Amino acid sequence: MKTIRLLSLFALGFATLAPWAGALEKPADKTPRPVRLQLRVDLPFSMNPIRDDDIAEAFAHRVVTALHEQGFKGRIKYVENGDRVDETVPVLDVRIFEWRVNRIGHTDCVFSAALKSPRGEQNLGMFSGTSIMTWMRRDWFARADSFDDAARDALGNLKARLDATDLIEPAVTMKK
Repeated sequence: MKTIRLLSLFALGFATLAPWAGALEKPADKTPRPVRLQLRVDLPFSMNPIRDDDIAEAFAHRVVTALHEQGFKGRIKYVENGDRVDETVPVLDVRIFEWRVNRIGHTDCVFSAALKSPRGEQNLGMFSGTSIMTWMRRDWFARADSFDDAARDALGNLKARLDATDLIEPAVTMKK
């Protein structure tokens, strides 16, 4: 009985003190980092625009992740179809041609990319990657890894091609 009273007293004390704990922290800087690159993803026409939006967003997430893993510094903003882009910030236009399982069971990822910047425009060319699909596994999430691996393979040298254009402003380094 004493244990129950003690636990309820502890819970009551925690509930009353929890709102005050946030007041003791330093306020975080709420100013967002400036966008260094905008990203648009375009897909071939299909009859299901909801699915297309999901695929475009999933691929955009992989592009952003790959660029940061390759050393891209700065914020990358995904711009959905129909949204306006900021003309003062470079735009990476990605056009997906394939991101699916082929006839022999491999996952293919093929896309082209172009960079538009206030400094100029340049076609970055075609990118392709392949991954072996693991059909023998019952887990759908493991099968989805094949799509991620194919995209990662295709995105392997995207940052190098972006850097070669010299159309993106260098990242500003913060001095302490």
